[in-house]
Amino acid sequence: MWDKDSPLLQLPHFTKELAARCTAAGTSSVFDVIDLEDAQRRDLLAMSEQQLTDVAAVCNRWESVCLCVSVSMIYC
Repeated sequence: MWDKDSPLLQLPHFTKELAARCTAAGTSSVFDVIDLEDAQRRDLLAMSEQQLTDVAAVCNRWESVCLCVSVSMIYC
C-alpha cells in the first residue's frame, strides 16, 4: 500500500470505491469500522454475510500498536 491509499484497503473485500464511500460517511479507519453498530456496518458495507464474516474475522485480530520514542542527545 501507498501512504495515500485508504487504510481500509487492508480489509478483505474492500475496493477503492467502497473505501471512498466509507470515508465520505465518516468511517476512514479500521477502528471506525470496528466501532460501527452491526446494522450500520451491514448497511454501509453492503456485503454478503460471508464477506462481513471475513471482515469481522480480520477486525477481531486487529492490533493497536503504540510506539513512543525518546531521544536524548549528549554533547561533549
